[in-house]
Amino acid sequence: MNQVVEKAHLFIVREFPNIVRDVSIEIVKKGHYTSNVLVMRICNGEDKVMKIIANSHEVSQVLDEILDYHAYLRNAGVSVPNSIGFYKFEPGGDLVEVAQFCGESLDDILSKADDDSCRQIVYMICRDVMNPLFQTSSGLILDIGLDPIPRNMTLFFNGSNFIVVYIDFIPPKINGILEIPEPEDSQTREMGFLRHYDKRGLTLNLLMQLSRLRPDKRDLFKEVIFQEMKHSGEYEVIRFLEETPSINFKFDDKGRIQHQIEKLTGFGLDYYILRDVACEICAKTGSDCSKLEKVFMHTHFSSCPPSHDNIKKAKFEIISMLETTTLNNQRQMSLVM
Repeated sequence: MNQVVEKAHLFIVREFPNIVRDVSIEIVKKGHYTSNVLVMRICNGEDKVMKIIANSHEVSQVLDEILDYHAYLRNAGVSVPNSIGFYKFEPGGDLVEVAQFCGESLDDILSKADDDSCRQIVYMICRDVMNPLFQTSSGLILDIGLDPIPRNMTLFFNGSNFIVVYIDFIPPKINGILEIPEPEDSQTREMGFLRHYDKRGLTLNLLMQLSRLRPDKRDLFKEVIFQEMKHSGEYEVIRFLEETPSINFKFDDKGRIQHQIEKLTGFGLDYYILRDVACEICAKTGSDCSKLEKVFMHTHFSSCPPSHDNIKKAKFEIISMLETTTLNNQRQMSLVM
């Protein structure tokens, strides 16, 4: 038996002795803040997911905020698991999060979904996660944030309907918290705040992460997101997206596009435009998705902004998508900046 699964069984014997005979365990995946994610499939009962926290000491310092965050999201009408709990995982003292199992990750579902399924899932992301949270503020800035990337959401049948459920509570996006530990660099905090607490950045990041996963469905994703933002009255968000160069992307001259890409600093709003331009070029040219993934890898940031060297590497990958790919139907290209 896998050592992690064996430890999980010992944990279940102690904390859930009434179900131990009727449970099977499988390791699902690893995450940024989790060393392992396991699903406990319980016969004649509610299946649960168990997340073994990788950096338990740091996370344990904000447990109250994590529980508050879950409660705030639920009270706001965001679809979340019914309850979450934390336990000490002995020996070793690892922290364990146990919650209701809410279905397969959208990361896995969208990676193989057809047009109709993609359209319906993005509609549900807006209906069940984004729009309820956005309704908590009449302005653009939120008191409660999100990280709406596909792997942080699942598709769940609640007995009558399919819903999208938001499952990521670490770090808790309340009180301006961004990461664990908190970044001290002011530029990093500004970029993180735009991504997690500003409706404009949240929506652009959602489109970007969906496009990263399925660049071939980017136009479909844009259509549904614009439609749902309009339906919920988020006209400032729509105006922001319409004015974002990567959204209004057209093709004419490769040299012109390369020049415009080189002008992007890779910091502040330019950081997100750079990433989204990469998504748009990949979508329009049918480029190798591995190049797009390299752009995201080079531009990842947590405690400090990406280095100038990594920004240069990201730009190289974006430009190489232009230079090595024959444009579909020789489309005319121009980036209006």
